[in-house]
Amino acid sequence: MGDPIVFYSRCVPQGCDAVDIALANNITVFGYPLWREGVPYDPRNLDRCLVSPALDWEEWSGARDASRSPRREYAKNRNLVSDVSNGSIALIPRPKRGVVYAGYIKSPFQVSNSPPWYDDYLALRKQQGLSEDSSEEMHAGDVAQYWEVDKWRALPIPDVPAWIRGSLFGRSTYARI
Repeated sequence: MGDPIVFYSRCVPQGCDAVDIALANNITVFGYPLWREGVPYDPRNLDRCLVSPALDWEEWSGARDASRSPRREYAKNRNLVSDVSNGSIALIPRPKRGVVYAGYIKSPFQVSNSPPWYDDYLALRKQQGLSEDSSEEMHAGDVAQYWEVDKWRALPIPDVPAWIRGSLFGRSTYARI
């Protein structure tokens, strides 16, 4: 790990606006989890079926190569995880609220075996009219990959420099700034 970086995550896994879960739990999450091939989905035991992008290269690349869904997001996840260190700044843009939430990363990257906010996330998905969790949808992984944040600060959008705002409001789900 190198110097701290600034990055953002939209916190909208599979179309679900999960910003309030991130704010309530002082976390930042990102999606595109890599699932272990041939291992049954168990949302309360994700260590068995989810591959952490923080694993050593050999184990991670073997799992990625065995995946039925070779997505570039897996490599993007791994690269971001390797670049974020304590003191990095996480941002969550929320233009409809007129703010960008900002917080300092205070923990190494984690994958929760059974995210404590999982039930809240499922309730939120239901409230937003989105698909329910199943072995085909596998929503626990949407919010299992995260960093802890010291606290979230709401910055009014006009206070965020224009060159940063330009990065925040594009199409990417998450990226470095």
